[in-house]
Amino acid sequence: MITRRNALKAGAGLAAAGTLGAPAILHAQAATLKITTWGGKWGDIMKATVLPAFEKEFKCTVSADQAFPFVPKLQASPKNDPLYDVLHTNSNEQWNCFTEGLVMDKITPKQAPNVADVYPWATSDKIVGVAIFTSAIGLGYRTDKGLTKPTSWKDLADPKLAGARGSYIIPVNSLGQCHLMMLGKLYGKGLQDLDAAYKALEQLKPIKLVDFTGQMEKMLLSAEVSMGVIHDSGVYRYEGDNKQPVDFASPSEGVMALEQVLNVTPGSDRKSTRLNSVTATSRMPSSA
Repeated sequence: MITRRNALKAGAGLAAAGTLGAPAILHAQAATLKITTWGGKWGDIMKATVLPAFEKEFKCTVSADQAFPFVPKLQASPKNDPLYDVLHTNSNEQWNCFTEGLVMDKITPKQAPNVADVYPWATSDKIVGVAIFTSAIGLGYRTDKGLTKPTSWKDLADPKLAGARGSYIIPVNSLGQCHLMMLGKLYGKGLQDLDAAYKALEQLKPIKLVDFTGQMEKMLLSAEVSMGVIHDSGVYRYEGDNKQPVDFASPSEGVMALEQVLNVTPGSDRKSTRLNSVTATSRMPSSA
C-alpha cells in the first residue's frame, strides 16, 4: 500500500524526478537553460537522472547552479539578461524576488496550458510561481537517546536538550523563519507576534544553528543534535534498507509547509524551454 510516509521517503528523489518532463515540442535551435537546484541527495538525482532526461526530450542543455544562496547572484545580474532562466527555491525567496521584479508573479494557462491541470494549492495566492511539491516542517529526533517522542513545539525547549537541539539561521533559512512564526503563535498573539517569538527563542539557548536542511540531517545522523527542526522527508528517507536511529514528529499545534517552487525570470530569452520546465507539475501527485 502506498502511504504518505512511503512516498515521502523518496522525497528528494522520486518527487524531483517527476517535475521536469511535460510533453512539448521545441522548434528553436538547441539552447542552454540556466537553472538553480539544491545540492545533496536532491542534486545527485537531478544531475544523474532528471536533467539528462529533460535535455534529451527537449533537445537543450541544462546548466544547473547548486551553489546556494542563489538570490544574491540573481540580484546582481541584469534583469534583461538574468543569470538564471528558471529559479528553484522556497516560497519566501520567491516572494522576495517577485517584489524586486526578478521573477514572474503567476504562470497562467494561456502561457502554459497544463498549468490548468495542477493542484490548486500549487498556484494559489500564497504561491509565487508554481509549487512542485510540499513537505511538513516538524521535529526530527534521535530514537537512541532515551527521548520521549515530542508532541509539542515546546518540547524543543526541554532543559535536557541544552546544546543538543538544532534549528536554523533565521534570515537565511525558510524553516528558521517558519519556526520563529510558530513560536509567536504558541507564546504570543499569533504568527506575527515577533516580540513573543524572540523571547521564546531565549528558552532554546544553547542551540546549534545551521543554514541548510542538509546540515541538519547530518547533525541528526551523527548525533551532534538529539532533536531539531526539519522537514519530514529529510527523516523518512532514512527508513527501510537505509534505516537510521531517527524519527519525525508532527507537533500537536500543527506543522508548517515547506514548498519547493519553480519560477521563471521575465528577462530570460529561453521562454518556451523555461515554461516547459516549470509547468510539468501536472504530472506530480500532491504530497499534502
